[in-house]
Amino acid sequence: MQGFTTLSHKLLQVQNYLLRKVKFLTAVLNSRVSHYQLFGLAPKTRTGDLVVSVQALEPLLVAPVTDANQSLVGQIETLVDEIIAAKTATPDADVVSVENEIDGVVYSLYGLTAEEIVIVEENV
Repeated sequence: MQGFTTLSHKLLQVQNYLLRKVKFLTAVLNSRVSHYQLFGLAPKTRTGDLVVSVQALEPLLVAPVTDANQSLVGQIETLVDEIIAAKTATPDADVVSVENEIDGVVYSLYGLTAEEIVIVEENV
C-alpha cells in the first residue's frame, strides 16, 4: 500500500526524534543559562550549598522547540554530537570550546542581550 509504513519503522522514527530532543534538552540543562537559573532558584542549606531536587528543577525555563527556532535547536544537537564523538574517541577530550559554543547558541535561543549574557556569565 502506497504511503503506509510499518509500525517498527514509525517507532524507529519516533525513537530518533526523541533522541535528538534528549540531546537538545541535555545541552540546555547543562548550559550557563540553566546553571544561572538553578543557582538563583534552588533552595540552599545554611552553609550555602544548593539543594538540588525536583522542586528546584521544576521552575527552570526551557525554551520550547518551534519552527521558528529549529535552526538553533539543530545547531545545539550538532554540537552535542561533536562532544559525543570527541568523548567517544578520547574520553579525556577537552570539549570546553564546544560547550562555550552551545552556551552561545542557547543565549540566542533565549534572546538574551549582551548585558544579560554578562550577568549570566559573571554569576555562574
